[in-house]
Amino acid sequence: MNGRKTTFAISAAWDFARFFVVLIITLFIFRSASGWGLSVAPWLLAASAAGLIVPVGELLLCLYPERYANLLAFLVLGKVLNVFSLLLLFFSGALASSLSPVLFTVAGAGITETGACSAVAVLDLSSLALVTAFGAGMAAARRPDPAPRLPDYSEEEIKDFH
Repeated sequence: MNGRKTTFAISAAWDFARFFVVLIITLFIFRSASGWGLSVAPWLLAASAAGLIVPVGELLLCLYPERYANLLAFLVLGKVLNVFSLLLLFFSGALASSLSPVLFTVAGAGITETGACSAVAVLDLSSLALVTAFGAGMAAARRPDPAPRLPDYSEEEIKDFH
């Protein structure tokens, strides 16, 4: 149980950080494509705020697993939609159309928007696999007995019913 809580806590922290990483990547794409500068930042933040539902749900599942176990299917759906949104960035050509492909440099190597999105996609897929695996274990553990036991009656009591 402690491993599941740790996994959901790490996954919640990753999804919270992922929200801001993808927001920054999208901000750079829109800033270079629209020419509006940073004035689009509050609108992008407001439009993408629904993406914070997944880390909050994972945090609730980490803190109260029995109470919020029913959220697991929605969390898996949210993670699938996160991966789908990155696929849209890849295949729409938005990453290729941005004017500043280097987001930042680390130890002299430049991290591009495509590289950052690829890293986010790999971490999203591994997070999805972990949550799905631990979620299947949680669902199996809380599955009720398929056939509840009937009270034991003696033969005489059964005859009295007819």
